Amino acid sequence: MSLVRGPQGAPVGAPADRVKKGAVKPVTLKPGARAEATLQVTNADNYPAAKCRPTPVKGFRVYPPNETRSAFAPQATTACRSAKVHLLSLEPYRLVG
Repeated sequence: MSLVRGPQGAPVGAPADRVKKGAVKPVTLKPGARAEATLQVTNADNYPAAKCRPTPVKGFRVYPPNETRSAFAPQATTACRSAKVHLLSLEPYRLVG
């Protein structure tokens, strides 16, 4: 998962850090089943502008597990152009329901 300037835009800044909580197991979905993952987004304003190099973005590029095609999730926010600043943390997917 990365922040992007638009649906076809390139990633801006560092991609999401993967956060492991306990043993990570594969998630297999049956027809009609759902999975979710928790994404934590840090506010770019928490960093000095000189370190962050803030820039507006239009949303997220999401790569589902084991997929090579991405999806765009719109969410206007501010990203850090510096790859040294990590704004995103993504927990493993888990079954819902």
